[in-house]
Amino acid sequence: VTKDIDELIEMLDQRTCWKFNIRDLQVNLNGGSSGEFMVLFARPETGKTAFHVSLTCGPDGFIDQGAKVLLIANEEKQELIQLRAACCMAQLGRDDLKKNIDSFRPVWNNKIPNYTIFYEDSISPADVEAYVKQYKPDILIIDQIDKLNCYNSSLARMDQKLGEIYQKIRTIGIKHDCFVIGVCQASADAEDKTRLTYAMMGESKTSKAAEADIILGIGKSPLEENSPDQENMTRYLTVSKNK
Repeated sequence: VTKDIDELIEMLDQRTCWKFNIRDLQVNLNGGSSGEFMVLFARPETGKTAFHVSLTCGPDGFIDQGAKVLLIANEEKQELIQLRAACCMAQLGRDDLKKNIDSFRPVWNNKIPNYTIFYEDSISPADVEAYVKQYKPDILIIDQIDKLNCYNSSLARMDQKLGEIYQKIRTIGIKHDCFVIGVCQASADAEDKTRLTYAMMGESKTSKAAEADIILGIGKSPLEENSPDQENMTRYLTVSKNK
């Protein structure tokens, strides 16, 4: 590592920092830089996929900033995610998008080349790196990162296996100079909680948290007692680690 202080400062200044298109999140995190690893987690059906699609395809999102984004998905079908991306870019629901498809098509054709999605239900960190080498993204998103395969048979506990997966994915981001977002589930401790700290990540202990530069939890309120069938759509963001 260079010992030249001016060279060190110049290297840090040259890092690309991608801004979050949610004002308070941007104020608290100051964006995500190339080589950094962010973990995004929440309980099922809380909006993890919708959240990273919004960060990517929404107004002033990563794509509007000129980023090339690679999403590797192993849970929700890529066609559904792609349709969410279209609705997000258009700021329209599905029915209204269909009605306005001709006027939206030029916008889609202009933006979608920078957004590549792969659906892989069985993939390892080495496979992820192969995709990164091929597509050279500025931002890599893995949804869900805990479903990646770990082939190290010497690791008996799940938290150890996940720790190794996270370490390898973080190394990919550093090596290939991209901002990495790994999406995972929260444990049952996070059910009906608004504040989610990294202790609530599924199968976590400290192995997963130790590898991340940023950890962001998405929480939600419990159902109202007087209307148990109507979900409160408000979501709460908690940054429990920020290097």
